[in-house]
Amino acid sequence: LQGVWGDSTVYQDTCRQCAHPVPCANACPQGAIRVDPKTGARYVDEDKCIGCGLCQKACPWDMMSFDREKQKASKCFLCDGEPKCVKACPAAALTYMPWKDRSGEPARRPTHSYLPEENANQCSVCHG
Repeated sequence: LQGVWGDSTVYQDTCRQCAHPVPCANACPQGAIRVDPKTGARYVDEDKCIGCGLCQKACPWDMMSFDREKQKASKCFLCDGEPKCVKACPAAALTYMPWKDRSGEPARRPTHSYLPEENANQCSVCHG
């Protein structure tokens, strides 16, 4: 019988690194959510981010953060494939796992439907 915490295994809740279509990227009017070709991780290009917060509203798993000092969105970007959290864990309890599509997992809340026209036009490349 499993209790409230199941089998006592604890998983860190992380960015799902969604496959296309990426909700946070689709919502960004500046195209600031990019894909790292090395890791497949979605990251925030701070030079393009205007701090509007639409990506935060779009993420159905509430994984986007906001750096109030920089006035920019941020999110886990897997530290270029060498996550600092994994290296810093004194118990070696964290493991870096290569990207896999976790977007099929249940969302915490529905996404909003904002999609800038220029982003919708980009979708026609795949969905034309």
